[in-house]
Amino acid sequence: MVSRNGRKENLHQNGSNRHHAARGTAARRGFDQWRASRNSARPAAGDGVGYREEYSAGAVGILVGPGGEAASGRPHSASGAQALADSVTKNLFIAGTPGVGKTTLLREVTLPKRQRIGGFYTEHILAGHIRKGFMMRTFDGQERMLAAKGMKSPHQLGKYGVDINALENVGIPALKLGLMTKDLVVIDEIGSMEMMSERFRQTLLECLTSTKPVLATIRAASQPFSDQVKKFSDTQTIVLTKANYNQVKAQVRKWLDAHL
Repeated sequence: MVSRNGRKENLHQNGSNRHHAARGTAARRGFDQWRASRNSARPAAGDGVGYREEYSAGAVGILVGPGGEAASGRPHSASGAQALADSVTKNLFIAGTPGVGKTTLLREVTLPKRQRIGGFYTEHILAGHIRKGFMMRTFDGQERMLAAKGMKSPHQLGKYGVDINALENVGIPALKLGLMTKDLVVIDEIGSMEMMSERFRQTLLECLTSTKPVLATIRAASQPFSDQVKKFSDTQTIVLTKANYNQVKAQVRKWLDAHL
């Protein structure tokens, strides 16, 4: 005989499953829109993601603008700081220019909960005050140099050679582990280096269209792939600046607590 408490717990679990399934369906619609636009566009030489389409940044719902000012979003996206506090999306992106503190914020809010999180973050490798490269660290304790000045690689980004094997053999398994066994997936970041790998892009899409919540940093500059994933259903983007760092950090913590 099932106890009364047991029945309540089962009902709660069933409701939670339906809720996550609905979010996965909404996110899948976003993926289908991205795939349709990708298939209908012609490849362009030198384009990092293989298509020519330009997407309007104005279609992306921005919640917090420079200096903490709220900017209007799309009809289905919350607009303003209070809207983020009142509604919890499945996917949350932290956008910002290089050096503004996206990864620092990500580490501060996620590392205390690392046992329940899958994915990876990156850290700058410094020699004095000079940046020499980027180290990838996973939430299950692995690390690998992702990019470095002077690294010999067919994949170059400015002064940095990029180790695609690190992304595909360490980063991708960390994301898949998060999808299979963790409560939340973290990706740092959705940017130029990561977009060099088709396998990574496909795994990223699996994460964004799954039922698992995703917290990610993303480049602020326009790029077709990152512009389009910002438009996915049940996805919101916060723009981080040095002026609104503490405000955004509090909002991201609130979003994280709602999922964990």
